[in-house]
Amino acid sequence: DHRDLHSFPTRRSSDLSGLVKRTAKQLEEIRADITAGKVQVAVGTHALLSDKITYASLGLLVVDEEQRFGVKQKEKIKGASTNVDVLSLTATPIPRTFYMCATGIRDMSLLATPPSGRLKVETKVAARDDGLMLQAVQKELARGGQVFYVVPRIDQVAAEVEQLESLLPQASISFAYSGLRDLEARIVDFTMGNIDIMVATTIMENGIDIPNVNTLVVQNSHLFG
Repeated sequence: DHRDLHSFPTRRSSDLSGLVKRTAKQLEEIRADITAGKVQVAVGTHALLSDKITYASLGLLVVDEEQRFGVKQKEKIKGASTNVDVLSLTATPIPRTFYMCATGIRDMSLLATPPSGRLKVETKVAARDDGLMLQAVQKELARGGQVFYVVPRIDQVAAEVEQLESLLPQASISFAYSGLRDLEARIVDFTMGNIDIMVATTIMENGIDIPNVNTLVVQNSHLFG
């Protein structure tokens, strides 16, 4: 769950009515409950690592999407791990984590069995080939799917949109990147299936889950970090 401290339920987790924006006073009460041990499970973002929070008897720290945590947060996790069991989950290879596992500092388990019905991901890496790209996009659109079309730079978005519009005049195309005033509306429109192709920067990786998007085209991948 990626809600932060503002969205903590103060009662049972099944009480979804509690998932609302908290006032400063309510946040203080939540922190006090955590400190007093009245909260057995706290779910949130790295706000849980704040110096404003102390734990009565913290025994397990679960870090979901480890690759999204910055250096400062990881240092706090490292500090907590001297007295607390830490379970880190990630789908992205992290060199430092692999090294720690290889040297025996950390244990590692791999989930290699895909969910039931999950098809194998087909990946093609090649020099830019607009014919290959067009074939992949047309195949996805023909079966009623949608496409994420990713570029590494904002200043490359306009040219890619223009080219796609010329190659696929019947397709509905939009774009998304950080700073757009109507960014949320664009993503919602895409999620609802009103857009066939979304040209985006890496902003699309930030918690966006759209099951109908089964084709991802990445251009100029050598420019990514």
